[in-house]
Amino acid sequence: MCHFVSWVEYQGENYYIDNDCLETKEGRELVEYCEASADLMGHGAIRKYFGLQIKGIDKEITDFTSIKYIPKEIVDKIKRGKFSSIYQELSILTPKALEKYGEVEAPALEKYLEVEAPARKKYLEVKAPASEKYLEVEASAYHSLVKVKSNRIKEWR
Repeated sequence: MCHFVSWVEYQGENYYIDNDCLETKEGRELVEYCEASADLMGHGAIRKYFGLQIKGIDKEITDFTSIKYIPKEIVDKIKRGKFSSIYQELSILTPKALEKYGEVEAPALEKYLEVEAPARKKYLEVKAPASEKYLEVEASAYHSLVKVKSNRIKEWR
């Protein structure tokens, strides 16, 4: 899994997903395609959005104590809040700003958990028997293969 901030460097250009990207048709399709919102910051999402496939070099920075290793264009967009729909890098905020953020974030999280809890309970009720059945089939398939000597690599025969 990639971390914020990630980009792909290709032919002297930096490719990354920001809020503006998500407002396009392709961006909305990318949001549907990604399994989790955290995937939007990843190299796979960047490559899909820009059609880069295997081109370019994956780059990422997780230490925000210095901006010298982050492309200037990305630093400028972070300062302008242009990644806020993808990720919020709290380490760049002052203690006072963090306190204000916490005053808003805590009640929002509480409300989210109130809604999410019953949905998660239902999900787990369905997932548990499905997982049990999957593991039973998987174990049986493995067992039938591993017990046959010719199915094992040479040093395990």
